[in-house]
Amino acid sequence: MATHLPSPPSLNGPKRLAYLGAATCLLLLCLTRAWTAWITLPHDLLRLGLNGALAVVGLWLLRTLLVGSVPLETLERLTLRLSIPVYLALNVQTFVHAPQSFDNSGVNEVVLVALGAACYLFLPPAHALRWTAAVFAGHLISHWWALGHHLTRTNLSLQLARDLTALVAWLLIMLLATHRTAWAEARESARAMRDMAHTDDLTGLPNRRAAYRRFEEAMQGPQTPVSVLLIDIDNFKRVNDTHGHETGDQVIQAVTAALQGELGHAGVLVRWGGEEFLALLVGVTLGHAARQAEALRAAVERLGIRHGPVTVSVGVSGRVARDTVESLVHRADQGLYRAKNTGKNKVVVQED
Repeated sequence: MATHLPSPPSLNGPKRLAYLGAATCLLLLCLTRAWTAWITLPHDLLRLGLNGALAVVGLWLLRTLLVGSVPLETLERLTLRLSIPVYLALNVQTFVHAPQSFDNSGVNEVVLVALGAACYLFLPPAHALRWTAAVFAGHLISHWWALGHHLTRTNLSLQLARDLTALVAWLLIMLLATHRTAWAEARESARAMRDMAHTDDLTGLPNRRAAYRRFEEAMQGPQTPVSVLLIDIDNFKRVNDTHGHETGDQVIQAVTAALQGELGHAGVLVRWGGEEFLALLVGVTLGHAARQAEALRAAVERLGIRHGPVTVSVGVSGRVARDTVESLVHRADQGLYRAKNTGKNKVVVQED
């Protein structure tokens, strides 16, 4: 039995709601800080300008999320690219205004942690580590410079506690991001191994193991017509003995292309083993399956291969009451045996 790997759920709905909340909080925060700066420091144009710019960004994010005019992935990358220079500008503001004021609100540390989380969500781990380290270094330089102008025991303990808390939060975010990356890599590796276990290397078709899973799915509906075509390349051993196995592989690949091109989406083509193929037709009656088999035989016969003409023989069977996968394939194999023993390059329908 195949191992079914869980598909990751879509997070677009929850993410959009979370981003709407974050954009609303950003807008309210920036408007509040801009209003406070206007009242307390009306001539501080840098602080007013930065908070005003952030308020505009928050308003734009809110509108874009509500309208849904920009894909979330694009919005995430744009926001991250805007956030880093804006945060660096806030650090410059703190550095410049250190002699006049010291920010004890803790808002900068909250923004710092949020920015670190965004880096690990939207960037590869190595890039995220470099960006977060640079931003954290800028934060420490500016805020401890400001602290030096307003050094008290209370300010020192508060700043130290906030920075250590931000650092612990970042380390936890980094740990979660590392585990998330490792899980994604393990999942991709498991999917690749599953595909290798159920895919034929030479033709890229599903192999016999994969075919049994398809059979089980097809046979679940008791009233669903199911037909099987068992296809074998005629005189294939002669091709291998005369021209070598490399030419034999090329013939198999050419026959695969011809069969797939003719079958299209009408059924599932499987490399059954060696020079044998199996076509599983679900919802197709025996009469229609026989006509499909003849079309496949003719498609191979039309192949122009420089080592000589190539033909196939086909056995056809259709599902009857109390059929199992084994009995259905067995009847198709009987039809193929009759086709091989009565001249080859023909289709034989095995009804019982």
